[in-house]
Amino acid sequence: MIAYYLALSFVKALVRFTGGFFALKGRLCLSKYLHSNYISKEKFYSICTENEIDNPDQRISQDVERFMECVRKLLESLVIDPFLIAYYTYSTAAINGGNLIGPLVIYTYFLVSCFFCKLAVTPLIPLIFEREAKEGYFRYVHVRIRQFSESISFLNGEHFERLKADGMLDSLLGVQKKVLEKGIAIKFFTEFFNFFGAIVSYLIIAIPIFTGVFDNKSKAELSQIISLNSFTSMYLIYKFTVITDLTDVVGDLAGYTSRLGQFIEVLEKVQQDKDRFSIIVENDAIADTEYFNNHFKGPNSNCIILEKVSVKSPDGEFKFLIRNLNLKLNPGENLLITGSNGSGKSLLLKMLAKFDKYQKYDDTGSTIFIPSFPKVMFVPQIVYLPEFSSINEILGYGCMGNDSGFFSCDVNCVGYREFGISDVLDCLEKVKLTHIIKRIKISGEPLSILSEKFEVATLSPGEKQRLLIARIMLWKPVWAIIDEGLSNIDEDGCKTLFKYLEELKISLIVVEHQDANFFLDNSSLNFKNLVISNDNN
Repeated sequence: MIAYYLALSFVKALVRFTGGFFALKGRLCLSKYLHSNYISKEKFYSICTENEIDNPDQRISQDVERFMECVRKLLESLVIDPFLIAYYTYSTAAINGGNLIGPLVIYTYFLVSCFFCKLAVTPLIPLIFEREAKEGYFRYVHVRIRQFSESISFLNGEHFERLKADGMLDSLLGVQKKVLEKGIAIKFFTEFFNFFGAIVSYLIIAIPIFTGVFDNKSKAELSQIISLNSFTSMYLIYKFTVITDLTDVVGDLAGYTSRLGQFIEVLEKVQQDKDRFSIIVENDAIADTEYFNNHFKGPNSNCIILEKVSVKSPDGEFKFLIRNLNLKLNPGENLLITGSNGSGKSLLLKMLAKFDKYQKYDDTGSTIFIPSFPKVMFVPQIVYLPEFSSINEILGYGCMGNDSGFFSCDVNCVGYREFGISDVLDCLEKVKLTHIIKRIKISGEPLSILSEKFEVATLSPGEKQRLLIARIMLWKPVWAIIDEGLSNIDEDGCKTLFKYLEELKISLIVVEHQDANFFLDNSSLNFKNLVISNDNN
């Protein structure tokens, strides 16, 4: 008996371990699959900006984990239970003299209970979907409060943010309340069928007795048969009720499956749109091979060429912001793009960056030739530095893997380009950021300056912009496209940075809202001026 209990305990522990390992491995595979399809060139930007689905970050970080946890619970129950159900079905029939009435009654009882539980769980699925969406929005509000805490404090917006967070919480709990209300039906049916199972077991015992199956048995034998019959039928019913009790898990699983399925559908749709666009570009490239060889090979391989480029507004009106723009820039030439708000300056840069979402707005048969990363590097309007990163990771950020189809670069296994400590320190000195080294907790080795993590949040906006310029200086691209990336740096600082960029022979395309005189008066850089006006319409 002790050996039996030891074996049973070992099997159950093994099943639990196997289930947990399966959930862990499943989360790893599913999350990496979503990562590879979501965090990819152009695709995730399109998903985040078009708002086809809510909270893609939550679907990967939370929904996948809960989905696999639901699968684990179901599998752990279904691994052993089918064998136990088969064994006790046979035992119940054998005790009743081979009569299958008892097992058939139990199976019918189980099917009826499943039917009612399905009726109860169906209206719960969309509510679970909505609940998880509200959870994502509520979390996002708190992430933004943490991210923009300084700005909120300056703007005296704590009261507004508190009211907004309270409103999100009320909305979330309102849906949670509906889930609880709908869950009452599930709980009622599962508990009812659990209790009613005892009555069914007595019915199963009574059927063979009153039909005369055991008339030839003595009282002692009949008592033994009733005891065995009661045990096997009760246990068989119990195993079925355990499965019925998983209705809550099935409801949650259906909700998470719906959310992840929708996410995958959107990813596939974006990929199809991207493939369709790539085919068009490839066909155009084949047709323009002669033009390409004449204009974009040899000494012109690093040129930027725009012919008949028109940019439409993405706001739904699709009016032309830029019409029939023709431009050719050779390495060594610098361009200043100016214009009023909403004139299409940043939209033009997004087309140059090959964002599919914005390329599709240009349906006029235009031609855009521009070198790929890292020959062309951008300094975006909204400064971004990877959080919890080292100096080397920040300065080497953006390097593409060998399978990306982009220009090959020195890339290590963690996906960023490494630079020598002397180059990094020299560059930081030029952009006047050597003081940030003091903020890094050095672990002993001099090289740890490059590998130790530090808080990006401690940097001022101007320091962040200087760090992005330092990144440009280390990479030494042919072109640096700066979208108001120097707005937090004073004029003297800008002149110094431009001087170093000129020494490195990095050509500039600068977008500015403000007075262009500062750039145009800088005779050493000799900026051309492209003025984008709403009058272009």
